[in-house]
Amino acid sequence: MKLFVRILLIVIILVLVSVAALAVWQKDNIRSIINSFRYSDEELQKKIDENKKKVEELVESITRSKIRDFTLEEEERIRKGEITPQEALEKVVAEGLPKQEQPDESKANTAQDGSSSLSYKNDNANSVNDIISSHITQMYHLKATYVGKLGDLERRAIADYKALSAGKKGGAAGKQAIVSKYLGEAANLEKECDAQVNAVLSSLKAELKKHNHDLEIIGVIRKAYEDEKVLKKSYYINMYK
Repeated sequence: MKLFVRILLIVIILVLVSVAALAVWQKDNIRSIINSFRYSDEELQKKIDENKKKVEELVESITRSKIRDFTLEEEERIRKGEITPQEALEKVVAEGLPKQEQPDESKANTAQDGSSSLSYKNDNANSVNDIISSHITQMYHLKATYVGKLGDLERRAIADYKALSAGKKGGAAGKQAIVSKYLGEAANLEKECDAQVNAVLSSLKAELKKHNHDLEIIGVIRKAYEDEKVLKKSYYINMYK
C-alpha cells in the first residue's frame, strides 16, 4: 500500500509540474514540492506552528482573548476521521472562553458625568473583539472541514486502488485514472475553500470598517492561510515519500 501511495505521489508531482504553466495556483504546488525536499517533517511542522502563532498572537493582542489553532495531533485525528471537525472546533472554542470577570468594586461608584462616552468606547471595543473572534472561529471551522474532506478523499483513493484487479494494479492505466479523478477533486476542494476563506475575510473587513478599526489583521490572516497551504502540502508530500 505504501508503494502505491509513493507511486501516486510521484504521478501527481509529474502532473503538477507538467501543467505548471497553465494555472497561477500551480506555483504554490511547486513551492510545496520544493519545500518537501528542502525541509524535514520536523522543520515543516515548526514552520507551520510559527505561522499559526503569528495569527494567535495578533488576535490575542487585539481581543485580549486567546483563540488557539488546532494542533498537529488534532488535525491528524480530523484527517483520519477519528473526530469530526465540529468536535475539534468545540474543544478549541471551549478552551478559549474567557474566565468570568469579577466586578471591580473600586469603580462601582464612578460618577455618571462622562460615563456614556466611556461606555460607548467599551461597547465598541467589545463589538470589535466579538467580530474578530467570530471570524477567526469561522476560519478554524473551514480548516477543520477541509482537512476532514481531504482525509475522506485519501481513504476513497486507497479504496479505489484496492478494488482494482491484480492486472490493473500492476499497470499504469488504473493508477492514472485514480490520480486524474482525485487530483481533480483535490483541486476543486482547494478552490472551494479559497472562495469561502475570501468570503469570511471580506465579511471581517466590512465589519471592521464599520467600527473604524485597523485592517492589518486581514492581511496577516490571508498571508498565514496561503503560507500554511504551501507548508501543509509539503508536509503531506513528506509523509508519503
